[in-house]
Amino acid sequence: MYQTPSEHYFRLHHVRPRFKSQVEDVLIYMAREICRLGEKPADEFSRSLNLAIWQFPGNANQKKKTVDNWRTEISALFGLLSKAEGKISASKLASGLAENLDLISFFRTYLAKFQYPGGHTKPSYTAECIKENVRFKPAAFVIRVLLAGQAKADEGKFWIDKKEATALIWNDLRVTRGDLRPDEVAHSIITHRLGRTEFDGDGDVTRYAGDVLDYMVLANILSFHPNGRYSLIPGLQGAASMILSNETFFLPYEPLYELKGLDASTVSLFDELWFDYAGNQIENLVIETDPLSVLESYADDSMNSASELVPLFSGDSVGSKPVEQELLDFLRDKLSQGSKIATKETGDAGEFIVLKHEFNRLSLIGAHEQAKKVKKIPDHLGVGFDIKSFLDATETQKLIEVKTSISHGKLKVSQFRLTKNEWKAAEASGNNYYVYRILISNRAVSCFVIHDPVAKYKSDKVIMTIGEGAEIKYRAESGLWEELLLS
Repeated sequence: MYQTPSEHYFRLHHVRPRFKSQVEDVLIYMAREICRLGEKPADEFSRSLNLAIWQFPGNANQKKKTVDNWRTEISALFGLLSKAEGKISASKLASGLAENLDLISFFRTYLAKFQYPGGHTKPSYTAECIKENVRFKPAAFVIRVLLAGQAKADEGKFWIDKKEATALIWNDLRVTRGDLRPDEVAHSIITHRLGRTEFDGDGDVTRYAGDVLDYMVLANILSFHPNGRYSLIPGLQGAASMILSNETFFLPYEPLYELKGLDASTVSLFDELWFDYAGNQIENLVIETDPLSVLESYADDSMNSASELVPLFSGDSVGSKPVEQELLDFLRDKLSQGSKIATKETGDAGEFIVLKHEFNRLSLIGAHEQAKKVKKIPDHLGVGFDIKSFLDATETQKLIEVKTSISHGKLKVSQFRLTKNEWKAAEASGNNYYVYRILISNRAVSCFVIHDPVAKYKSDKVIMTIGEGAEIKYRAESGLWEELLLS
């Protein structure tokens, strides 16, 4: 069994979320709740956030200690909170996630900032890291190792697993201090494989490297294969390039490397600055997710097979050609004709899907003239909906507001926000107003339709919280799953 040489051994670790198995749902939910709370004194904010955590599905009977731990993990690890002068509010990272519901973009930005040492660990451990001269950005290093391995491997195929990553990267000071280059680590991995070296695969040992590798999967940078291997998604994306180019570390820690007798109390002085760094200093680190790349990873994922073309939950289409493949084929065809798939052209990815769906729906029922009149309403008009369509061959309008989320896995949290303008339009339009909730992942594309959300609110079929607009929580009886028509 391989052992990192004792003189180079130092185990990196970080706060681990108790909600990792549902981290995407939790982050969407908590970003929205944190933004809804606004700025409050620290104690008041913590109490309010605890109440929101208790309301997350499955948490009603959790003990206060567990809820407190959730709050700490969310703030320390994921940078959703901003702290200053005794007050807490949503960070820019949280606000962006709450507004765009783009989890892939969130994880890419998060990984670009994530480093050891960092404020996501206890100050005493951060001090240990600094004493050991650790300066390490794991996501960038893993990408470089995989690129170097591809250059060395037959047919350019190279992978890493949690065991190798733990022993040869996370636990080795030669790597985390910057003494070993990524190509040297790739060579070491290949050498150990040739020698059939065994590595400790115990979950407690590999959990920290495994967390970061899994977050890279959620960022749509790595693919995870059933045999436990992680590999780069084909074609180095802009997101990976962005992570590689962000080489700056948290500057306030730098003077501490020269300080003798460093202790936890000194490190604690930089807590507020860390929160600002992790959650607010994200300029040039946000890359909107390209829906085509998400669907490409769906097509290339070795886990997908014909036997898996079954509903992931009610509302998914089933057939010889799933809706994900239909959309992917359509986008590829559009690109082959020289067209661009861009926010400027079709709104967001969800609007693109709904425009195509509504045109096809009307055409299939013979309403060809109405199909021709389906259109995207320019954002600057501020009318409170995105798309004008029609119910059928009559002139009965469907005013559609599209709410889209993009994630790696299928989301279960049923929540979105209507702006003041959108809620006013919903009130004024009544029976003509629809919300199309589009969920895009590399496992499915699905659509949940809520007709007349104001009426649904009045009949207690949706829960609404008034703030800067309306925060809507819905459930199965709030609407209907609609099969998307994209071919």
